[in-house]
Amino acid sequence: MDYETIDEYRSSVKERLARIESILQRELPDIKEQLKISNGRTRSLENWRNYILGGMAIIIFLFTNLK
Repeated sequence: MDYETIDEYRSSVKERLARIESILQRELPDIKEQLKISNGRTRSLENWRNYILGGMAIIIFLFTNLK
């Protein structure tokens, strides 16, 4: 085994990880904010779906009992 190439590879990996960590630290607050916005939209859509399903269930229940 050639230890110089392994050491070079390890230092290259460490440098890349350091760059990734610095990018992540810089972008993380924006990612968290976008995720909160997305979760709010999803929650809103799920609430509307539940209201519609509940309304349809009430209508079906009324129609079946009125016969």
